Amino acid sequence: MLCQLANHDVRGYRESVSTALEYFSHTVSSKARFSLLHCCTLVASAPKESDRLIKLAEEQVRSQRNTKTLNLLGIANYHAGNHEKAMQTFHAALKAEGKAGKVTAFLFLARILHQQQKWDESQKWMKKVEAWAARMTPQNWRHKVRWQIWLSEARRELAIFPPMPKAKR
Repeated sequence: MLCQLANHDVRGYRESVSTALEYFSHTVSSKARFSLLHCCTLVASAPKESDRLIKLAEEQVRSQRNTKTLNLLGIANYHAGNHEKAMQTFHAALKAEGKAGKVTAFLFLARILHQQQKWDESQKWMKKVEAWAARMTPQNWRHKVRWQIWLSEARRELAIFPPMPKAKR
């Protein structure tokens, strides 16, 4: 699935998400569910899949509540358009135990705040992400591709600046 996104095949990725959810969403293993969510929450899916991903992420948080699982739930809600729920979840992720995944919360908070036209707050979070990205060494190729996708989406979104005030006459 990552290869599909790396090749800009979003449609193929979404079809793969649908298939993966059909075959693997009934798994009982927390580790398998985490892996499935990790693969299926890279970009927005169709509404049907978004609902399934949120339910799976909620199950994952119930079985193992930490920064990473809260981030997955936040991302699932973000992609489903539930921005208020996503924001609450990302703030919970920042308070949860474990340092891993904090930058993911920063990135999605920046995107949500930008959409809410809270430009300064959005930029504050995005500056933290950019500082981290400048010194980040990817753990593996999957980590690199995931962050390339997320950063390019965020940079594209956040490049849309607030409207200029009207000139005084």
